[in-house]
Amino acid sequence: MSTWLTSDTHSHHHNVIRYCNRPFSSTEEMRDTIVKNWNRVVKPDDIIWHLGDVSLGTIEETTSFVSQLSGRKRLIMGNHDHRICPENWEKIGFELVLSGAKIRHGKNSINLSHYPYSPGWKDILKAWYKKYDMRQLRNRFKNDGSWLVHGHTHNTWGKTRDKMINVSTDVWDFTPVSYKKILQIIAKGGSL
Repeated sequence: MSTWLTSDTHSHHHNVIRYCNRPFSSTEEMRDTIVKNWNRVVKPDDIIWHLGDVSLGTIEETTSFVSQLSGRKRLIMGNHDHRICPENWEKIGFELVLSGAKIRHGKNSINLSHYPYSPGWKDILKAWYKKYDMRQLRNRFKNDGSWLVHGHTHNTWGKTRDKMINVSTDVWDFTPVSYKKILQIIAKGGSL
């Protein structure tokens, strides 16, 4: 049994193709690629953490999408996932639905969240001054010195930054990332 992580699949979200410059001509092509890549690596007994923004489809469309994905699925809610209540996410096919999690690895812990760490006050002031989107600040972990695995940033700043690892599908060739790979990145201090 292996453990995998991913985020930001955005099934049934046509605009994400344009926003993130995804190489697909339709949401169907995007969905088919994500399902194929996911099932190529994730086996039925594997655990997969989806760190948010699963789908913008209806409950029926989302259930159809999730039912095609292999593995024992766990969801960390993202900003687009709150359209569906947690009980329905369990009916859709997730065995666990959380807003964030902390997993132990030896003496250390790793935070799991949809969002990167909350920025410091200087970054907040810069963002406010430039009128950036500040809506999600209350949902972010405060940096406790632990590594953080997250999504939400898509392809805006690559795979690693400081002690954060971005598992957005956009930066991992639309394929889940193995927990072993995450541990290798941590062991190398963030280097790939």
